[in-house]
Amino acid sequence: MNASKKAGPCKIVAGVYRCPPSPGGRSRGADKVRAMPEDAPFESLRRGARLGLVALLALGAPAAASAEPAAVAAGEVGEWSALFAFPTIPIHASLLPTGQVLFWDRHDFPTGDGHPRLWDPATGIFAKTAAPPPGHDLFCSGHTLLEDGRLFVAGGHFAVGVGQPFAAIYDPNTPGWALAPEMEDGRWYPSATTLADGGVLVLAGGDEEGAANTLPQIFRPAQLAWDDLPEARRVMPYYPFVFQSPNGRAFVAGPDAMARELELAAPGDWKPIADSGHGLRSYGSAVAYGDGRILLAGGGDPPQAATQSIDLTRPQPAFRALPPMSFARRHFNLTLLPDGTALAIGGSSAAGFNNASGAVLATELWNPSSENWTALAPIAVPRLYHSVALLLPDGRVLSAGGGHPSDSEHGDPDHFDGQIFSPPYLFRGPRPTIASAPETVKYNSTFELIFGPQAPVAAVTWLRLGSTTHGFDMNQRFLRLTSSPTAKGAAVAAPRDPRLAPPGHYLMFALTADGVPSLAKMVLLTGTAFRDGFESGSLAAWQEGEGDTVSGRPDAPIASAGRRPPTSRR
Repeated sequence: MNASKKAGPCKIVAGVYRCPPSPGGRSRGADKVRAMPEDAPFESLRRGARLGLVALLALGAPAAASAEPAAVAAGEVGEWSALFAFPTIPIHASLLPTGQVLFWDRHDFPTGDGHPRLWDPATGIFAKTAAPPPGHDLFCSGHTLLEDGRLFVAGGHFAVGVGQPFAAIYDPNTPGWALAPEMEDGRWYPSATTLADGGVLVLAGGDEEGAANTLPQIFRPAQLAWDDLPEARRVMPYYPFVFQSPNGRAFVAGPDAMARELELAAPGDWKPIADSGHGLRSYGSAVAYGDGRILLAGGGDPPQAATQSIDLTRPQPAFRALPPMSFARRHFNLTLLPDGTALAIGGSSAAGFNNASGAVLATELWNPSSENWTALAPIAVPRLYHSVALLLPDGRVLSAGGGHPSDSEHGDPDHFDGQIFSPPYLFRGPRPTIASAPETVKYNSTFELIFGPQAPVAAVTWLRLGSTTHGFDMNQRFLRLTSSPTAKGAAVAAPRDPRLAPPGHYLMFALTADGVPSLAKMVLLTGTAFRDGFESGSLAAWQEGEGDTVSGRPDAPIASAGRRPPTSRR
């Protein structure tokens, strides 16, 4: 943009981007904070940020200092790394059991090809995966991790509001994609939730005609089949906030004002549970922060700062009002941390679908003990519609993307970039270490951890791996494990009930009394009916080579698969 045409610089006012009116009177929004002059080649930003990130990761040090004044200690507000470049916008992102992050963009924008990619936090390297099944556009799908660590993806994009009926599975060990049986109809913006028995509940979304898909379906991995719940048909908002409930049902916390439970045994049935009292919480977020407790925050148009919790273990669960966030937010991400706190990143406080004039840069941390929010270090650029946030195995948090489309009316560009947040707990002293841990544990068992001498351990926690899009993580949940000290470490009790901890991979952390976490150990929790019958070759494997390995640069063109597309039922 020509500097002479600018009305003046945008400024941070109380944690929110505020821009003066343009010469034509139109309000302006969040101009991108740049680490280099505005006319510098973006490839230079890619190289510089990548080298800095890799150096930090190699040293195991906290991220680079924020541009904010250094008067406030990082131990109080945390610290953000410099921006580093992504080859595409990560609209969908999942942490895999390999420690890599799988992400993808959309294909129908000139600057986004929709091909899935991997990012390795340990090296900073990006790489293409094998191609997904030809014809399956993964954009606007729902996804979660199966018990065996494969990523299950339901639905996809024919057009805005028009969903695909396809389902696919990514195996990080092969690695490659496979096509699962089709759903009854298309789904655009569905939610996918791993259940206590290892099945996956898929709800909502737009069908192949652009109407609401009202049929709840459960994917059974062992049988490679779908179970329908025909008596539970219901029109629901896009991307509902769905959780496995301790009573065996599925709990939908929002965005509808009325929270409901779904009976998962055929033919299915809905039961109203409680009204949040805050109307439709569109593009808000929710997390399961332990033992059947759900935190619901933000959302709506105009956006709200309201925060509530509900305890599903009570005989008559009801929403309880909590202190609100300091900023109203929609299109933000809510991410659970190893100490049981929840991090709110990004979003907008302004009315409208994706209004960057109200972009919130201040990060906020929710504490389940005090039930209050605390302001932390701000992000460098707005993170709005189509941004993501994921907890990494080292206890830091990736925040990335936003755009496709961006809010160009208010000056916010597409964000082919990310930052990594080091929470305050990384600056409170030495980190404990888990010297030895089992790779697999069974329900209702006791297992041994051996700790290193670096720092005493006071608690053991774990979190399911994140799988997020459009502000809602469909897979994460937090549990504090019961442990007792031993001569070399601790004896830890695995969860007894898969309704509180669905089967699959968890990040296990040891914490000091001050909440300083260790590096995580990846642990598989298993022991349910679903273990076998899902071997390689049981699905149609769509191998497309090993993909190109790149490091912070655009990927090479994708070769055509030359295979038949999935067949639609319509």
